[in-house]
Amino acid sequence: MSSAREFVANELVPSLIEDAKELRIFNEADLQYWTAYHIFRDYVRKHPNTYLLNQPYIRIGKGRGATSARPDLVIADSKQGPITAIELKCFLEDADLKFTTIRDKVWEDIEALRKFKQRFDKSEYAFAIIMIDVTDIHLYNNLCKEFDREKESWMKHYLKVHLINMFCDEDGRKRTRYEDWAEGWLDRLDQFKGMT
Repeated sequence: MSSAREFVANELVPSLIEDAKELRIFNEADLQYWTAYHIFRDYVRKHPNTYLLNQPYIRIGKGRGATSARPDLVIADSKQGPITAIELKCFLEDADLKFTTIRDKVWEDIEALRKFKQRFDKSEYAFAIIMIDVTDIHLYNNLCKEFDREKESWMKHYLKVHLINMFCDEDGRKRTRYEDWAEGWLDRLDQFKGMT
C-alpha cells in the first residue's frame, strides 16, 4: 500500500489534472469535491482503518487563548485520529493572477496546516494543492520557487506543496492541446454563468 505522500503525488495530482482537462473543475468547490472523491475511492477504501473528513473544526489550545483550524480535507485513522490534512486553492477563474495574491492566500492555508500539526503532532503529512492557469512562465517559475522551500522547521518532511499549472507541466513545458482546453473551459464557464 502506498503512503499518503506517494498517493497524492502519483495518483491524486494526475487525477485532478485529468478532471480539469475533462472540464470538471472550475473553482475551489469543484477542486475540493474531486479531491475528496479520489481520496475516498482510491485511498480510504484501500486503507480500511481510515476515513475522510470535510472541513472539520479543529480546536487548538485551551481557554481564551484557543484558536481553531479548518483544513479543507482530513484523512483520519480510527485509532490514531487525524493523520493527514489537505488545503486546496484554485485560481483558474482569475485571468490576471498576481504573484502576491497567490502567495498570500496559499501561505494563509499553510498556516492552517501548521496549526493542524501543532494539534496533532503525530500526524504524518500535510499537503497544499494549488491549481492555477498561468501562461507567464516567469511568474510560474517564481511561484515554484516560493513554495518549494521549507521556510520553517515544522515543514521539513511534513508539508508538500503541489502547484498544478494547467498551462504547463512541472518542467515548464506547455501542455499539449492547451488552447483546446482553455477554449473549452471558457465556453463551459460562460454556459454556467448564463444559467445563473
